Amino acid sequence: MTQNFSSNKIANDPSAYALRSAWLGGAIWLIALIWSHPSLFTPQWATAMLLLAPLVLVPLALRLVEPDGTWVVLRAVWRMAILLQAPAAILLVPAFLLSQSWIAAALALPWLITSMLIALTGVLRVWLQGFRSLEETAISAGLVYIAVGGGWLVLDRLGVQPLNFEPIIVLLTAIHFHYAGFLLPIFTGLAGRILKGGVAKLAAIGVIVGVPLVAAGITATQLGFNTSLETIAAWLTSLAGLLAAILHIRIAIKTFVVTPSGVNNNEVPVPKGTTTSVKALFALCSLALAFSMILSALYGARFYFSLAWLDLPWMRALHGSANALGFGLAGVLGWSLMRPQNTKRHS
Repeated sequence: MTQNFSSNKIANDPSAYALRSAWLGGAIWLIALIWSHPSLFTPQWATAMLLLAPLVLVPLALRLVEPDGTWVVLRAVWRMAILLQAPAAILLVPAFLLSQSWIAAALALPWLITSMLIALTGVLRVWLQGFRSLEETAISAGLVYIAVGGGWLVLDRLGVQPLNFEPIIVLLTAIHFHYAGFLLPIFTGLAGRILKGGVAKLAAIGVIVGVPLVAAGITATQLGFNTSLETIAAWLTSLAGLLAAILHIRIAIKTFVVTPSGVNNNEVPVPKGTTTSVKALFALCSLALAFSMILSALYGARFYFSLAWLDLPWMRALHGSANALGFGLAGVLGWSLMRPQNTKRHS
């Protein structure tokens, strides 16, 4: 284990290190889930969905945006983020086992540092690439937004409630920026690389703008302003998410062909033997994302329509689980299988 997770090993193959980190994180997450066996409608379940991201989904997603070797500074920061990701994510487990305190916050602080390094890779990508490609900008935005999630995670462990938000809202904000903030823009950008066109561009714009707009809308409501901003933000993000779901289902129903050149008649190339798995994973990712976005749109409309059945515990259980286990996990596994041919390119 010491050999596998050494700095020399990451220097030689950081992507493989991230993969091993995800396997280790997955084992830790399953053990913690079985040990705690949280109910679907409790905050503990929401915590489990949050921990899935740092332990498993983030290292796999970082592999998808591996920078080109010629971008020395960007690649160095990316490597550093991968090196810190595993220990920082593992420390989050005891951070959430402890009650909210400065000790719990201190254990979560390395994850904030890791998320800031990830965000720096997003900033460097924009500095190097500019805003010429909406798909690449969406990927960069996802990398940047995770730092907000890391910050709110520390606030949750410290027990701080900015603007008098309820404690559960602080936790859910951290979750929001790890899934809708981090994974959704990255997946949307990756899909846009393959499926060019208006839908891909609209989806990219929607997720770039929608993620911070949702946070702004919730804050405006908390401060006593008109609830329209929160509703509009929820609908905009939901529409962008639905467009991203359409992109993924389009990839799922394509005919996958591998040729010596890697591409045949503009079809999507995948590694041999993974065709069925990739289709199934993208289909699940798409359906879970669509379901999650419909719930999000309905919840955003609660100020204008009677939706007593769709309260916060139900949203945590349904929306949160669909995002984590359906969209997030299935999506990152599907893109990981696609990675050799499609995703490792001048990221």
